[in-house]
Amino acid sequence: MKKLTLLIATAVGVLTTPALLAQMNHDMGGMNHGDHSAHQHGGNTQTAQTPLPEPVKTVFDNYLKIQADLAQDFLQGVHDSKALKDRALAIAEAVRNDPNKTFSTDLVQQAETLSKATDLKTAREAFRPLSDSLIKYLGAHKDQAGNFEKVFCSMANARWLQKAGSAVNNPYMGKSMARCGQIES
Repeated sequence: MKKLTLLIATAVGVLTTPALLAQMNHDMGGMNHGDHSAHQHGGNTQTAQTPLPEPVKTVFDNYLKIQADLAQDFLQGVHDSKALKDRALAIAEAVRNDPNKTFSTDLVQQAETLSKATDLKTAREAFRPLSDSLIKYLGAHKDQAGNFEKVFCSMANARWLQKAGSAVNNPYMGKSMARCGQIES
């Protein structure tokens, strides 16, 4: 019995060393951002995917390319947002008289701002409102939402969209924390 008690006490002592406790309890917004084993990493294949109509498909295709480039700390793809801006302008014109106002009227300005980014920090800042507008669009078009997952990063306090069923790929934190994020829908 003494050996068992000693073994348990030793195990508890090892598990409660200050270094281990600090590692287990370090505070980064209430979660351990170094260990992402508890995060969802895609795989949501339960939702039906609906083909997107043009030019919505083109806007989202460009958005997803930009999101992936930012997640890889790659700025070159941001310049492709000019194509996104062109599509956003076409969408803005098409929906300007739409009583549902499905796209934010700010979408054009957001795409233009993103297309002018010259560094990752500026591009990531410009990506946030664009993401918010497209998330809002999908909220009004639930039939198209199955194509995407909405992901939240507590460290950046920001959301983005990514293709449904893909691994979390964080455009705000880049390569250093590419898998940091929680799939919300």
